[in-house]
Amino acid sequence: MQTPRSFKANATVVLNRADFKQPAPATSEEQVAWNRISNTGDPAVVEEFVRRYPNSSFRLQAESKLEALNWAKAGNSGSLRGYQEYAARYTSPPGPHLPAALAEISRLEWEAVQNTTDPLQVKRFLEQNPSGQYHDRG
Repeated sequence: MQTPRSFKANATVVLNRADFKQPAPATSEEQVAWNRISNTGDPAVVEEFVRRYPNSSFRLQAESKLEALNWAKAGNSGSLRGYQEYAARYTSPPGPHLPAALAEISRLEWEAVQNTTDPLQVKRFLEQNPSGQYHDRG
């Protein structure tokens, strides 16, 4: 810690490098917010970041993280609804896991009707799945 110095009025002052302290790098509010949420597992927190900073230099990273979190949520649920929500959200532009989500939707829909004796349920399944591995089983 330096001790304060006093100077005479109208006198020349000579300073050297040691007299200057490098300021801490400026950190934007956006940077601080990204650092705080970048390791979160909560999609709502990432969605809030994207809403709050729509033009952020971290937007692509945030959207990628959000997609990965939503895919993990769908996979962890293992439910038809979970995969349908992912597919609805990432249809256009297509998310990287969209083909897998659609395959899981078909599988789960097939499991729901494969042992039915109701021809209307089978017909509905075939209409919703006009192609694919489970269509041929219908």
